[in-house]
Amino acid sequence: SYTVEVPLSPLQLIRPDSTFTTVNSDTYNLRIKVDKNSTVFVNEENKTSFINTLEDGTVNITLNVQAIGANEFVIKTKCRYYRENVMTVTIWRDPVSIEVHLDTTLSDRSIQKTMTIKGTTLAGADLIVLSPYQNLDLSNMPTVGSFSFQAVFETIGNNDIIIQVSMDGIEPTIYTKSVYYIPPANEYSRMAWSMNKSYDYSDYLNLTELRVRKTQVYQCKGKIVEILSESPQLAIMELYETADANGQNPRKVLLENQSTDTWFVGNYYNIFADAYGTYSGMPRLTARYTYKFTPKTGD
Repeated sequence: SYTVEVPLSPLQLIRPDSTFTTVNSDTYNLRIKVDKNSTVFVNEENKTSFINTLEDGTVNITLNVQAIGANEFVIKTKCRYYRENVMTVTIWRDPVSIEVHLDTTLSDRSIQKTMTIKGTTLAGADLIVLSPYQNLDLSNMPTVGSFSFQAVFETIGNNDIIIQVSMDGIEPTIYTKSVYYIPPANEYSRMAWSMNKSYDYSDYLNLTELRVRKTQVYQCKGKIVEILSESPQLAIMELYETADANGQNPRKVLLENQSTDTWFVGNYYNIFADAYGTYSGMPRLTARYTYKFTPKTGD
């Protein structure tokens, strides 16, 4: 006889990136990844219908963070042939002097460069948007405290929408909402420079700070030769057809996998990613879209 260890059902926390986070609002957009055939419960409420099978099992849920202080959310997921996996996420809500309530239907992800933001606060308060925006409408602030504007996302990845509300005799409140902006694949790929070209590779290493600040997009085409971590996946790619005349010393990049695909050592991928920094003398990028390809015979 022997004992078979049954593994836990897959459950990856994406947002927040740890089991404790602090907010100053009454809602929070939870993002997790599970097996697409799982069941998911949050505080005993069935959220299975929120599983996005087109994104390989991602789940976006808006949580109500009502209590000042600690708010606990117990996540349970179960899929066939696996044990139930349980995780508790604690969201600490800080007290604020002036409440700000944004539309609860607002997403924490966007494929558009702008997003319409609507909300309410204390009537008669002064409101300033501290992050990039356009078309601010404060006409109803004096009477009912409602406002609207379009947030403008200048960075690929996380963008903070920052609102300051103040009133005489009351401590100002600064409200922050994070939105993850990624253009659709056809638009994102059109921005890409080729990391396989020696000029763009050298340019990246010489002007890393500038390329990161502008979140420059690159096309990286090659073979995954090493996986450094699994959550998130960090992998080293040898760029295709960049070896010297003797077939040695191909150029390499480090990629963090934020696409919906899983990479495997030895496979060839055409990856679109944006600048993040450097690692051990090579470019480090954040991958958004992955496409597998077959190399030429003999590679």
